[in-house]
Amino acid sequence: MEIEFTKDNKKGLKNYADLIEDGVQIAIANKEMAAIGNVAEAIMNGGSEEKSFRKNIAIVGSTVNEILSLVVDREVDAALVWTDMLTWEAAAGLVEITIPETVNKPKEIWIAELSDSSRPEEAKAFAKFVVSEQGQAIFKMYGFGI
Repeated sequence: MEIEFTKDNKKGLKNYADLIEDGVQIAIANKEMAAIGNVAEAIMNGGSEEKSFRKNIAIVGSTVNEILSLVVDREVDAALVWTDMLTWEAAAGLVEITIPETVNKPKEIWIAELSDSSRPEEAKAFAKFVVSEQGQAIFKMYGFGI
């Protein structure tokens, strides 16, 4: 997940430290309604209070799509969204700020074959494809870290 902001942002946001400065307005998703809301909460709780953007949360939206729109429409300065969203047409013109690993603990996504699949050969082929060079390139193309 990343923080996104418009390229021509008036507050000069360039890095994570800029997000904790006074006057920056950030949108996050509601942790009861969107998975990224839980991630935002973990990030805010993961570091010291002086390295948290909690004081700058201006809007808690229902969905990650809603908070993306808030940045695009310039209703907030930045929003915490999934990294892959930068590849979306709706995100054209937005820039990412990488959250330092000292604050953000990236998660791994695993793939496994079901032991009781009705189509075991297809399951095996899909799992092999996902970890293949071609499968990894597709993930990377759509903004997922490898």
